[in-house]
Amino acid sequence: DGDVADLPTIARLRNTAFVPRRHYTTQPWTSYALFSLFSSWYPPVTPQNPMFNPMWQAFGALPTGVQLLKRAGYATEMFAPYHTTGEPDERMFGAFGFDSTYYPPMDVSGVRRDALLSDSLAREELLATIAAKRANNVHFAVGFVPQISHGPWRDLDPARPARTLLERCRRLVALQDGWIGRIDSVLHGKVLIVVTSDHGVRTHAEDPSYYGGRLDEYAFRVPMLLYAPGVLHRTTYIDEVTSHVDIMPTLLDL
Repeated sequence: DGDVADLPTIARLRNTAFVPRRHYTTQPWTSYALFSLFSSWYPPVTPQNPMFNPMWQAFGALPTGVQLLKRAGYATEMFAPYHTTGEPDERMFGAFGFDSTYYPPMDVSGVRRDALLSDSLAREELLATIAAKRANNVHFAVGFVPQISHGPWRDLDPARPARTLLERCRRLVALQDGWIGRIDSVLHGKVLIVVTSDHGVRTHAEDPSYYGGRLDEYAFRVPMLLYAPGVLHRTTYIDEVTSHVDIMPTLLDL
């Protein structure tokens, strides 16, 4: 809800969007945050990803908003540039109702690609997929979880170093703003778009001034925007507390 002059796509989308001013993740951990975002449930209190729990595995398919869209005839696909071996994310995405998860291939040496390259490969695959869906008049629900702005934040322009850590992050956000602009250009302003973050800073490695073990705004409060063309004709701010569990019910209602 602040100055977004350096984020032209967000500035444009915000003109017809819901903008919660007090939006929070449910857990500053990617898998848990995505679990809440797509299932609309708070994550269970366990020391590991919910998908490791036999109780959740027994479901096969969780009763989520993605599953409801799938039953309504929507094609569903997740684009996840980072294929971690330590988290059962692909199983979780399948349980949510995504028909498939796209991961960029490893390079020829079998080494995981640089985040910027992986994000770019996944983005191009996403663009091709949604263009094909629109050309064939197929309804779709897709997720894209780029990794370039995951901490620790890199400096995109070492020749012109960022003055602060948050300025370094802002440059990464501006980069992704351009990506969102390309995606929206394929959608022609007729698709609901949610832009948010999984979590904030939560470790000393991500920000040397931060020490973990605290429930604070830096770790839990995240930006969120829901672009709703044809529904809204102005920016609609929400001052009540909202969280990731609210996103899928809102999308389904719209």
